[in-house]
Parts: sequence; structure tokens; C-alpha cells
Amino acid sequence: KNAQNQSRTNFGVYVDFENNVLKNWTVGIAARYENYSDFGSAFAGKLATRYEFVKGFALRGAISNGFRAPSLSQAYFSSIATNFIGGVPFEVGTFPVNTPVAKALGAKPLDAEKSVNYSAGFTFQQSNFDLTIDGYLITLTNRVVLSENFTGSGVQTFLKGLGINATGGRYFTNAVDTKTYGVDITAKYGVQLNEKSTLKFVLAMNFNKN
Repeated sequence: KNAQNQSRTNFGVYVDFENNVLKNWTVGIAARYENYSDFGSAFAGKLATRYEFVKGFALRGAISNGFRAPSLSQAYFSSIATNFIGGVPFEVGTFPVNTPVAKALGAKPLDAEKSVNYSAGFTFQQSNFDLTIDGYLITLTNRVVLSENFTGSGVQTFLKGLGINATGGRYFTNAVDTKTYGVDITAKYGVQLNEKSTLKFVLAMNFNKN
């Protein structure tokens, strides 16, 4: 009963323009249109800029928005598995949101995850040494996660009445908004061993909070 055969088609159009507004100032603009057969269409865009104050040192920043359609597994995945809740085993079913069972438990049609992304930082290059430091902030709405496990006596009676061999149920839902921010740091140093060989040291660090 859990086996399904689902598919989707999608196409996208992407354009990207980047040019120097001034000798040391670069601006880039990008846009994307995408259409899903089972989801609909959406637009996303990006604006980025970089200004080199002196040779080897530049500031840069970007702002963009994005979207992610629910995956086929999030929209249609179905299974019944044993979950331990408070040490007690339950046969919990994961039901697709478009089924009568999931709708009865409160499921609604899935929407796309949408994000807005900000970043700013600088680059420094001198001789064999490179350093980049960027801070970023990502806000994400309608994140798709699993609902809680519904295991009350009413749920068990309801599932039994439908002939489903489960004592609980759950489904995927747009339930969470998140904010992620942090800093990326990358340092590189190259040592010329001979005319044909270079030894490069790379140190990369990321600090973030979600």
C-alpha cells in the first residue's frame, strides 16, 4: 500500500549580467524563472557588488532571494514504521499530504520554502597570501519538516476504521521559519618550491548559528 509512482517536470530560465560600473567597481545582477508541473512557477533574483579600494583589497556584498519546491519524497512519501515515544513502541504512519488520512490529521498542501540571503565581507591579496572574510544572514520561511507524531486513542480508532495497521500518524508540513547567521573565513598561503611546483596551505573556518 505504500508503493507509489510519482513524477514531475520542470524547466528554468536563468540570466546573469556582470560588468564594471567604474574601473574598480563591479556590479552583478541575476534572475531566474522556474516552473514545476506540480507546484507552479517562481522568480528569484540576486544583486551583488564588489569595490576594490586599493590593489589587493576589496569590499563585497550581495542580496538575493530563493525558493525550493517540496521534494517528491516530502510530497508523496508513505511508510509505516516503529517509533519509540517515551520508551513505548508505536506503529507510526507517514502519510502524503494529499491523502484523506493526512488531511484528517490536519495536513495542508505543501508550499515552497522561501529565503532571503544577505552577505558582506572583504578580500585581501598580497604576494602569496589570500584572505577572505564574509558575514551572512539567511532567513527561511515555510521550511518543510515532519509534524509531531499523532498517537491519541482517537487517532488509533480512526486509523483502525480505515483498515490501516498503524497506531499513530504524521505528515510533512510547512511548520518552521528559521534564521541562520555566521562568518566564513578562508586564508591561503602559497610557497614556491621550484619553477613547476607550489605548496599551498589553506585554513578555512565557519562560525554560524541557526
